[in-house]
Amino acid sequence: ELHGAAATALALMLVLRCQRPGPILWLADARRDEGRLHGAGIAELGGDPARLWLVQAGSMLAALRAAADAQRCPAIAAVVIEAGAAAIVDLTVTRRLQLAAAASGVFTLLLRSGPPQPSAALTRWRAAPAPARRLAAAAPGPPRLAITLERQRGGPADIALELE
Repeated sequence: ELHGAAATALALMLVLRCQRPGPILWLADARRDEGRLHGAGIAELGGDPARLWLVQAGSMLAALRAAADAQRCPAIAAVVIEAGAAAIVDLTVTRRLQLAAAASGVFTLLLRSGPPQPSAALTRWRAAPAPARRLAAAAPGPPRLAITLERQRGGPADIALELE
C-alpha cells in the first residue's frame, strides 16, 4: 500500500523494475483527468510502454473485480490499483487482495489517498517529493523521493530513505 504525493511515481518505478515477465495492469481512476501515465515518459525512464496496460474502470467495484481477475492470471506481472480514498476498499477487500497476491505471486500495489485506513496490506509506505541535489551552476539534479515505511505486519516500521 502506497500513500502520499509521490505514490504514483514510486509505484511506476517499482512496477517498471518488476522481474516477472508479462504485462503490468494499471487500474486507473476514470474520474481523474490529470497525471495520466505517458508512453514516451515511460520509455525515457527505461520502461516498455507496450508492457503497461492502462485500464479505466467505470467504478471502484469494477476496478477491484478486474484486479481480482488479473491476480489469478499467471501471465500478468503486476497489478496497480488507484483506490484513492474509496470507502469500498476496506479491511476485507485489502485482505482478499493480499491473499490473492500471495497465492499467485502477482506483484500488487494499492495506491491510496487521504488519511490511512485499516488495511491488511503487508506494508504501508508514504512517498513524498524530496529536494533535488544541486549540480554545477546551481542546476537542479535528478528527481528524488522520500519514502517512509509507516506500517509493516509482523515487523518494525522504522525505515526512511531518500531515492534518486
